Amino acid sequence: MPAYPGMSLDHTYAAVPERLAHAHKHQDVEEIVDSSEHFTVRANLHIDDTQSPPHRAGDAEVFVEMRLHPFVNCMVEPAVGTARDVAVRLDVAKLKSLNLTGNGVAIAILDTGINLLGLTKSLGHRPRFDPQSCWNPHHDSREPGTWRVGHGTMCAFDALIAAPEATLVDFPFMEVESASADGMMFPYVSSAMMAYGALLASRAHGPLKQYRALVTSNSWGIYHPDDDYPAGHPGRFSDNPNHPFNAQLAAATRAGIDILFSAGNCGKGCPSPNCRNSNGAAIMGCAGILELLTVAGCDIHGVRAGFSSQGPAIPGMAPQKPDLTAYTHFLGSALTPDSKPDTGTSAACPVAAGCVAAIRSSPKASPEALPPAKLFDILRDTAAQPPGRSASGWDGDFGSGIISPLAAATRLKL
Repeated sequence: MPAYPGMSLDHTYAAVPERLAHAHKHQDVEEIVDSSEHFTVRANLHIDDTQSPPHRAGDAEVFVEMRLHPFVNCMVEPAVGTARDVAVRLDVAKLKSLNLTGNGVAIAILDTGINLLGLTKSLGHRPRFDPQSCWNPHHDSREPGTWRVGHGTMCAFDALIAAPEATLVDFPFMEVESASADGMMFPYVSSAMMAYGALLASRAHGPLKQYRALVTSNSWGIYHPDDDYPAGHPGRFSDNPNHPFNAQLAAATRAGIDILFSAGNCGKGCPSPNCRNSNGAAIMGCAGILELLTVAGCDIHGVRAGFSSQGPAIPGMAPQKPDLTAYTHFLGSALTPDSKPDTGTSAACPVAAGCVAAIRSSPKASPEALPPAKLFDILRDTAAQPPGRSASGWDGDFGSGIISPLAAATRLKL
């Protein structure tokens, strides 16, 4: 066992193959998983308040461990429209006539977990759900689909609007808790990295291999870079594409997995209090990775949601983020008119993930024939322009525009 001076290893943590960080675009998931020679491990660093974090511990590089948050939003304004209105704007009926329903595609919800009973009640029918492909935190023996009704269940509902026949897979990594210095319990970057390691292994050798395509929806991230390592440290996360987790996600996308992230809720107009009164360069961490699809939010009328984080991204990451916009702040997973809407870019991200899954259900749109990078380009190119926007192109409010899966399907001749 190598020595890591100043570190104590967490032996409960499953090491994640580091080879992912160096994968080439032609490599498939199986090759990436099998060819790793180095691994990412989790450890506690022992320094006092006067010391800066070291760059290395023995032969190992040192990277920050940041806490993660679901992108919830506490807006009290009533919902604007319903999930049915969203389906109309996404041309779901026309997509169904083209057999673009998500059939044969898995959507992994990486979040707080899905409550299948609650989701069934909201939908009015039982969705397709694959318990064999789900992942549970090592400390929890709950059965897949039995988590509390909450953020993850909302995301699952919203992903099925455009892809009602997709198969849901539950990766409740937000329930993995680690103690911070102040004794609070939070999910951390290492928790997400462990979940993605399991997801990639399953896609390579396990039950996820059976699906035509795999889409992941991620409605979480970081609100502010103050908790990161100091500027210039090579182990930073918020603005560092070389952080092992950021590199892992980029490589997974290059290997054929469609990964979507929320832009965040620090937009000018109605930022979350978690943004700490700072909404400049608010798209950071995973949401700023070039290879992923980053999703902003608007209402069903095409009006930008005031909470939706605006680009460009934090310096160091891909500047033209968000990539595009999807619908949010509608009455969806809730069952009564006075209930809270599905809101935040947390809702917009799975709405867009469902659009990707619908397109992937065509045999012509397999990841081999249509790699994620190419599909994301087409989604950007065919995005609808919001009201009052005179020209196509990118801007910091909407990215390339509002996602239009039917226009993308037409471009692809599906």
